[in-house]
Amino acid sequence: MQEHRDVQTGFADINGGKLYYEVAGDGPVLVLSHAGIADRRMWDDQFPVFAQHYRVLRFDFWGHGQSTIDKNTFFLHEDLRQLLKILNIERAHLLGCSLGGRVSIDLALAYPEMVISLVVAGSGLGGYQFEGEALMHLAEQIIAARKQEDEEQEIELFLQYWIDGQARTPNQVNPQVRERARQMLRSRSTKLGEGQPLEPGAIERLNEIKVPTLIIVGDHDDADIMAIANLLASNINGAQRVSIANAAHLANMEKPEQFNQIVLEFLQRIQP
Repeated sequence: MQEHRDVQTGFADINGGKLYYEVAGDGPVLVLSHAGIADRRMWDDQFPVFAQHYRVLRFDFWGHGQSTIDKNTFFLHEDLRQLLKILNIERAHLLGCSLGGRVSIDLALAYPEMVISLVVAGSGLGGYQFEGEALMHLAEQIIAARKQEDEEQEIELFLQYWIDGQARTPNQVNPQVRERARQMLRSRSTKLGEGQPLEPGAIERLNEIKVPTLIIVGDHDDADIMAIANLLASNINGAQRVSIANAAHLANMEKPEQFNQIVLEFLQRIQP
């Protein structure tokens, strides 16, 4: 493990791979799990801010950022549990976006004793079937781009759908956010999937979640993501749902100050 600028960095040997992580701050642990279109860098506007109040852990899922693995079969919530054990973390607040939300929910269901609270943003959900026409059209376009071996076109399609979001054009989005997302998309491996979700799917078990839960969604996000947010809010007892205006899938990057305030206020209410 290396340490620089008060940030500890390292690679954990998990499931035959090398999983990269960073830790900063002191206090109760807060784990940041990134979206499938991103890596740990999507939390650049949160990591140092949250580390003023918490011991913050962020990491790269397999095939993203600096984490590497040779196999295609893995359970991300199990690998995250292994990382927490390696770092001697017994309990933590979980904050996950998209894929990271799905993994955080799975971990909360599989190992409830390890979870203090749950915050999900633009979350995925194990067992949910994505059926939106716009998303199906995106998949067709991406397949066509891959057949042409046009990586830049594939990345641009992801940017238009997930970063620009619904009912916005690229010039209506902060160009720095688009470029940061572009760089993360370039560094991910498309050979690896998003791992196996918990079985049976979390969608059937949401009422088992007993920890304080906050659901965040950008108002320009995908219709299926909106539907998932509503499912979570309706089926997790006491869950709160917050919408961030003029933001799409990565609301924390588009509206960092508002996002940070929402999360910190929630955490401070449940654990002053």
